[in-house]
Amino acid sequence: MNFDIKDMKSWANRHDVRTLSVTGFFGNSLSEIDDEIKRYNNGEKDHLHELYQISDNGCYCFGYAMYFADTGAFGGTNNFAFFLPLDAVKKDKPKKKYRPFKSMRELTEIVYSKDWEYNNLSVGDSLLIRRKGDEHYHQNILITSLGYDENDLISMNGRLMQGWLDEFEFLAHCEWRPFGVEEND
Repeated sequence: MNFDIKDMKSWANRHDVRTLSVTGFFGNSLSEIDDEIKRYNNGEKDHLHELYQISDNGCYCFGYAMYFADTGAFGGTNNFAFFLPLDAVKKDKPKKKYRPFKSMRELTEIVYSKDWEYNNLSVGDSLLIRRKGDEHYHQNILITSLGYDENDLISMNGRLMQGWLDEFEFLAHCEWRPFGVEEND
């Protein structure tokens, strides 16, 4: 789940919250709010509270009510500097899933584009690659060997295609791409 920073409420925009009893996340920093959202996503529903009060006295202006567990009696408020309403939190977009290339034709279609009708990439061709997460170091590799099992491509330069997908990206049309084809659900 993620949120837009403009939806975060603080002392400066506290009057934008029109009603009490709005459910949301409380914290004294953005990282605390983010942690509260992560805990909530992991099933810890006790990190979600109803807004009990908005104060004009200082930066800790948002409070939720605390109740004693044994008696249920009101025990005061817990005050925080930031409040994020639950309805401002957006669900994460599902990550794209990829499978390794099954043929050099699939790789060729991405490298040269789908209208390429001549030859597939093969031994002797090169690709510009980088390790995932390492944006500053890339290298040009020469394809020296291709391993097939019947008609399926299983390895390139001695590395299994799943290994290429897990660890590397290649450059195609000025965009870094994974070593695989996007799976449709």
